[in-house]
Amino acid sequence: MENFVNMGRQFMQNQGQSQGGEQGGNGGFNIQSLMGNNSSGNSNNSSGGFDLQNIISHASQHDSQQGGGAGNQQLFGQVASMLQTKQNNGQINDNVDEGQLMNSFKKVTSGGSANNQEIGDAAAVDAVKSFFGGGGQQSQGGIDALIGKAMAAAGSMAAKQGGSQQDAMNHASETVMKLVMKHKMKSMLGMGGGSSGGISELMGLLS
Repeated sequence: MENFVNMGRQFMQNQGQSQGGEQGGNGGFNIQSLMGNNSSGNSNNSSGGFDLQNIISHASQHDSQQGGGAGNQQLFGQVASMLQTKQNNGQINDNVDEGQLMNSFKKVTSGGSANNQEIGDAAAVDAVKSFFGGGGQQSQGGIDALIGKAMAAAGSMAAKQGGSQQDAMNHASETVMKLVMKHKMKSMLGMGGGSSGGISELMGLLS
């Protein structure tokens, strides 16, 4: 795990030289977000509920299983940091149409040409279906693992489609959060607050 932190630190140093620090929506990311706001480097907190290092680790693991290379680790860190910032700032809501998500999922998995948003939506559906498969039982790893799985799937799908991996990952991670919020799954995914939610209802909508 220390390697991911060192990679993030080196990336931020390079960003500071070439771009003057964090560039927000342009894809740059703040190493302070990656390291967290405390000396332990654990960014899993009550406001965002994410551990960025864990997200990167889970995403890299799934990426490797799908035949991806190590080059996506830096990209995973950027996307995860941006997601945490949006979540902490209240920029992610629960406005999501599961029917539209399934249309995107069927389009992408059947080999149809799709844009980055459709790829991201399809990846989010793929991640949720596999994460909560087997009767809707919770998988290990909580929200970090679910986001990591969605990001890795989005990167793989975008690479096959010739789309933007970062844009697809951004859409996938945000869509996961929208579903978590809408179906009140924060508590069961280790984010605190709320009820344990309606996994069965969600899985029914994504069937």
